[in-house]
Amino acid sequence: MQDLESRVLQAPVVAGLTGLSRRTLARWEALGIPPGRRSGAAYSWADVDALQRAAHLVRTRRLPLAEVKRLLLRDRAGAEVHAKRIVERPKPLPRYRRVVAVSLPRSAKRKGRV
Repeated sequence: MQDLESRVLQAPVVAGLTGLSRRTLARWEALGIPPGRRSGAAYSWADVDALQRAAHLVRTRRLPLAEVKRLLLRDRAGAEVHAKRIVERPKPLPRYRRVVAVSLPRSAKRKGRV
């Protein structure tokens, strides 16, 4: 909890807050998401807020990252961010679960045992 009281956050803490993996954070950083962030620097609360919004847009609206970056740049102008507004996000569950079908012998189906 001490990490959440800091003005800057490290990648593992940000990954837990946003629900993104560290690899995804690095890939998005290379693409410029969140906008204005210095590469390799610690994350600010504004960066965490932008990453949460970006993750929401990608997951729910299925927007491409270029469009997400454009929207974040537009919203960045006057937004003030408070640490209390940011909520820890759980990692999403896998979308598809493998279903294994079990077939019954024909004799069981004919006799009405099912």
